[in-house]
Amino acid sequence: MAYKMSFTIDELIANVQSLSSPEVKEGFAQLSFESVKENFIDVVKNRYFCFEGTAARKEFWQYTLVAFIISIIPVIGWLASLALLPATIGVAARRLHDTGKSGWLQLIAIIPVIGVLITLALYLGKKAEGCGCGCCEQK
Repeated sequence: MAYKMSFTIDELIANVQSLSSPEVKEGFAQLSFESVKENFIDVVKNRYFCFEGTAARKEFWQYTLVAFIISIIPVIGWLASLALLPATIGVAARRLHDTGKSGWLQLIAIIPVIGVLITLALYLGKKAEGCGCGCCEQK
């Protein structure tokens, strides 16, 4: 499947507005320590170097939450973040694939401030129609 390398301002606004959708609220209601831990371990063990396929919002944000918490621990957290870099890039690429975008769009985050905000808005996008290919397809 060919992924889009472009986006519009309207798409970004719609992605941010989707945070108030019932499916997102329901996902937060089902959040538990065990599910977050299991998801993080699954991504690290089974999809460490996987850049193909898709990652649902839940998989991406649960992984990101744990990776962020680990990263704020002085010294050990920085080393762990470096070790988790391939998994982090992989889950981000799969999240963008899920929205129908190219994983390369995460490079926009290199642009100070605005690039990070645009990338975050892209990660919030809804699942694209017809998405579902690759080695790590969501179960």
